[in-house]
Amino acid sequence: MSDEEEAEHDQDFEIVVNTKSHQIRNESVSYEQVVEFAYPGGLANPDFIFAVDYEKAKEPPHDGTLVAGQHVEVKRNGTEFSVIRSVRS
Repeated sequence: MSDEEEAEHDQDFEIVVNTKSHQIRNESVSYEQVVEFAYPGGLANPDFIFAVDYEKAKEPPHDGTLVAGQHVEVKRNGTEFSVIRSVRS
């Protein structure tokens, strides 16, 4: 890795979505981004609904729930998200 790539990598934020690590470029992550990490393409299917919980966020509230259109500021490393997919009834 070049010095430039290393410097860029150091600016990334690492989040955990359903136990898998993901790198993001910004301190803020949206509901839609988190769902896409957990279930790629899932938001395009109107039969699915998603519940997104988070913990260890940067600013209060440090844990909570995200809904469509919301975002949360994450820590440099370790903000965790749990995404559950359900079938709309």
